[in-house]
Amino acid sequence: TESPGDTTVPRPPWQRLPSLMGVMWRIALAALLPAAFGGNTRMCIVNTGGSCVLSSCASWRGQTSCSGGRCFCAGGTCSGTDEKCTADPYNELPQVYELRNARWPEYYVYATQTGAVWVSKDHSGDSSKFTVVEPPSPAGTARPPRLLYSKRWPDSTVHVVKTTQDNRDQYSPACNRVTGGLGGLLNDPAIQGLGILFTRAPVPSPMDNRTLVMLSSPTYPSRYLYVSKASWAVSTHNNDPGAGGYWYFEPPLSQQMQAALPAYVGPRCSWQCGTPSVAGAEFNARATWIPLFAVSAAALAFL
Repeated sequence: TESPGDTTVPRPPWQRLPSLMGVMWRIALAALLPAAFGGNTRMCIVNTGGSCVLSSCASWRGQTSCSGGRCFCAGGTCSGTDEKCTADPYNELPQVYELRNARWPEYYVYATQTGAVWVSKDHSGDSSKFTVVEPPSPAGTARPPRLLYSKRWPDSTVHVVKTTQDNRDQYSPACNRVTGGLGGLLNDPAIQGLGILFTRAPVPSPMDNRTLVMLSSPTYPSRYLYVSKASWAVSTHNNDPGAGGYWYFEPPLSQQMQAALPAYVGPRCSWQCGTPSVAGAEFNARATWIPLFAVSAAALAFL
């Protein structure tokens, strides 16, 4: 911005073009550099989410290095959930968990080889089992993001990704490598994009010591993972999705974790909300509804 007494003659647009091209080149180069410059690992996410394309990494992030236009923790430090580099270690909970849907209690979350997240009645394999890693968070953090890792693919977390198609934003659960896509060839994701938030559902649980948990993304905190009547794919719903978006952890989270879960705050579900259950009526209704949906869709295809 020019000051009132500035007598500098502005440069014509064609003289400013080389500097503009330099900025664009730096942005393009940052997008093309491979993930090898990063170095995320299961127990140490180094991509803070900061950018150094146009300026150096912010000093408040701590010890960082600029690589590919992104700010990575350096010197053996890792990113905390506040995107600051710290020497404090990540904490992995000892339990292996299954995630059981409260509306469709016969169905459990599983991760596919392609990174999709679905539900299935078959939950005997490691693709239906998950572990929880806690990156360091500042004291008093109300909803500390956690890393929900697949046991089958232990370098991959369940998180939410945003895509745009036909000018519409879509938010989909995925279970992808912390080292990036395409077998690690793509950029290492930032810690906020890899995490998951645990929130206490706004209804009581029908099971003792089994708080109903809602799952969302630190990047998109109002998009909650849920299962609809029409699909076995796990999708997201804006705000309270109803019982299809409430989950039992099996075995249950520790009493300390359950007590510390922040309560859901926001608009309540008002349509097709369902009821949390252990088994029975909700499941039977779903088992009937999905085949009818498939038959109706097939019939429409011939019209």
